[in-house]
Amino acid sequence: MLLDGQRLRTSDEENTTDATFELFVTHNRTFHCDEVMAYAMAKILYPNLAVVRTRSKEAISLYIDNKNALIVDVGGVHCPPLQFDHHQKGFDEEYHMGADDKPLDRCNPKYPRIPVLMSSCGLFWKHYGEDIINKVLNDKTDESFAVKVPEDFTIDDSNMKAIKDKIYNRFILPIDANDNGINQYDEDAVKNFSSDINIPTAVSKFNRDPNCPPLQMDQFIEAFKFCSSVLLNFLKSTLIEEIEYITYKPIFEEISNKRRYLNVKTDEGVFDNQILVSDRVFPGTVYNRLLREYDSKYNILFTIMRRNDVEYNVWTRSKNKFDTIAKVIPKDTAERLGIKDIKFVHNNGFIAVTTNRLMALRLAQQSLSHYNGQKRNKLYWRAVLFGMVILLISVLVKKAQLTSIE
Repeated sequence: MLLDGQRLRTSDEENTTDATFELFVTHNRTFHCDEVMAYAMAKILYPNLAVVRTRSKEAISLYIDNKNALIVDVGGVHCPPLQFDHHQKGFDEEYHMGADDKPLDRCNPKYPRIPVLMSSCGLFWKHYGEDIINKVLNDKTDESFAVKVPEDFTIDDSNMKAIKDKIYNRFILPIDANDNGINQYDEDAVKNFSSDINIPTAVSKFNRDPNCPPLQMDQFIEAFKFCSSVLLNFLKSTLIEEIEYITYKPIFEEISNKRRYLNVKTDEGVFDNQILVSDRVFPGTVYNRLLREYDSKYNILFTIMRRNDVEYNVWTRSKNKFDTIAKVIPKDTAERLGIKDIKFVHNNGFIAVTTNRLMALRLAQQSLSHYNGQKRNKLYWRAVLFGMVILLISVLVKKAQLTSIE
């Protein structure tokens, strides 16, 4: 039977450790997402780390004196690199802090609209985030799951900070907010549907009987396994996207900067410069991100992009695949216009696939012409409506004047 303060190793741990820290000390009884996720982070750095669950001040003091333990979400002290608690009186640290102690610009979308203090999860990430990112990038123990890093690829300090902040904002900030009782939406916000599923709620469902330490320790380990899987998958997918973004950004700029004139002449004909033609294959998520980032500079609406050796994609710029700015015209419409070799056009019009580069260009040009025609029609009818309103007002004014004369 496990008593308060005893430790338990997960099944994949060895009896020896080559890590700087051997123990992860946190509170007992009911566990929460912040300390469980912090343990998942710590295990990336120190795979042989064992967990201790206790609130005993004497035991915690002993672990601190031995300097072989991380003290997380317990102890009443925040003092990196050993102690990461946020429950102490006067704690007021946010992850994003204004320069020179100036207040944050809450209108900036990269910051929370209201103050969100860090939980133990945020505190641990703020101190160890870069180490965790580097460890994941260099982990080759599972080649099928490893992050593929191009040769001679380096992440400079500014990119590292951007990646670390992005992971905090997208993954850890919601955990910090939940631990502080802050909802993502205001209470009076209109909801299309209700859902209780999020990572903190999912972790809370692993709790059983707070008065049964052995059962709670078993459940803590199960919650850790869940958090570890979610965390690693999120970290790796984010790092893959960021590496692709850093790699493809200069290529995108080079291709886009070649479009200097209103119309661009190619071997196949003359096409509008709102159509970007690339024989390089861009990852879809990175391509859309670059389009949004350079929207005001390049104003690209359609892209012809090589899909493989025999196929070409026709992409349209979109907020997401269900909210396109301009649509690819339907397949039957394109075929009536003499455009052949179309394999597929998505119902939402955000992508099409052809087996002919020239047909891909013509499909994009016709789709752009259709989009511009719709814009002109909208402007025309708006002008007509405006004219009718002005005419009606003038008639009413004239009638009022005649009435006053009589």
